[in-house]
Amino acid sequence: MVGDNIKKLREELGLTQTKFAERIALTQGAIASAESNKRNLSRQSLLAISNAFNVRIEWLETGEGEMYKQPDTSILFQLGKEYSLSPKSREFVENFLKLPPDVRDLVAEAVARAAELYPRKPDDKKSVDEMREETNRELNDVEAARKRGISTLSASTISSGSSKKFGKST
Repeated sequence: MVGDNIKKLREELGLTQTKFAERIALTQGAIASAESNKRNLSRQSLLAISNAFNVRIEWLETGEGEMYKQPDTSILFQLGKEYSLSPKSREFVENFLKLPPDVRDLVAEAVARAAELYPRKPDDKKSVDEMREETNRELNDVEAARKRGISTLSASTISSGSSKKFGKST
């Protein structure tokens, strides 16, 4: 049962129920109940255990196979660690890399423009929602340009209120 696997893991790590629980933001009582199979932990709690202790979720649920995850040595994983990328950011990079090269160029240009438009200084008063809305407008413009066969996008800043100009690639 799951509780038996949690106990086995905790004991192998040499942690008390309290220390184990602290690492995954649960209480000692929740761990004690799980280990005695009186209470099932949520999927979210099992994922927290998996992430905190590098344990395979399948092993936690079934006790089968290797206990620990194999280390990920991919370049993307290393970049994620080096730049402290959130899961959403890692997903973005992975999806970006799956795009065809010409589409990647369009997205890269839109991201570069977004970085220019939103320097995020401490005194920046724009809310994240406002920035998201403006970025979505920019991305819609990129998509419209792509549909018209335009591969480069040059536009004046949105905040100036001037009209956008699209240039054809050479």
